[in-house]
Amino acid sequence: MVDWLAHMESDPQKYVDGLRRDTPDVWQKAEQLAEMLRSDRSNQLKGNAKLAETLGEILDEKLKAGLMDEGSINLRIYLSSALGQFNIPEAMPALLKVASTNRDPKELPVRRAALDAIGMLAWNLQQTGSVASRNGEKRELPNRIELTSTLLEAARDPEPVIRLRAAFVLGIVGGEQASDRLKKMLDDPNREVSYNAATALARFGDPAAIGTLLKMLDPEPLQRPATETSAKAPAGEHDDPDRQTDPTVVILNGLRGILQLADANPAADLSRLTIAIDRLRETGFPLEIRDLALLLHNRLSKRPQPTASASR
Repeated sequence: MVDWLAHMESDPQKYVDGLRRDTPDVWQKAEQLAEMLRSDRSNQLKGNAKLAETLGEILDEKLKAGLMDEGSINLRIYLSSALGQFNIPEAMPALLKVASTNRDPKELPVRRAALDAIGMLAWNLQQTGSVASRNGEKRELPNRIELTSTLLEAARDPEPVIRLRAAFVLGIVGGEQASDRLKKMLDDPNREVSYNAATALARFGDPAAIGTLLKMLDPEPLQRPATETSAKAPAGEHDDPDRQTDPTVVILNGLRGILQLADANPAADLSRLTIAIDRLRETGFPLEIRDLALLLHNRLSKRPQPTASASR
């Protein structure tokens, strides 16, 4: 709250002016500006096209400079984070360039941050109606062709952490190409990537996600001794999908995915999932899992039995 009040008294232009200078604290200014945007409840900053375009220009300049020192990398990360807070299309072009620029392994966290920002921006655009037409139907997201191309390329990246982000954002963006790629990602050698692909497909109501969602409900990892599960990454370490995710989180995400699938596709045959869901209602599992499993059990019990044609 103290930070928010302090930022509200600040002029964002002074941060923007400082971002073009190569001072030692320039990336900190970008971080502070990103925080100001996150705290912008009045939408005065998030809807400011001039501010978005200026930040995009600065990010593009820093990208072209290609400096790989820690300060320069952090600056691009926080500029990307700032652009992801907007809810207007002008913030998108620079992020797409950053996400598709891979000249050095040091740029991996920058690409990851750009994909996170693209996902947040796409979500913001959909939620605020910035891409809604007059009759209430959704218009295409801005830079749709380049956006889809960038995400599809990221979805084939050799780095799991990039594929992980790409799967998540494809689930927000949607479309036939996104669905086709996500179905292939269900067989990704990294299970965290496949889990993200499954939950993304579930949002679309695609029954192709059912097999992977069932795997996510496996209670066996949850029942292992605590010493056999991986600890959280040390503070400051970039998240790595090769590290074992908390099994409770995996199960909860699987249950939420089934809820989304059930809502999006009332005709989908979810009978394969009922035994696994009911097992998670038993005593011994964390309360949040049992509560969500019970909610899902009650929801599915009210669904009509699928016909043979609907289950195909």
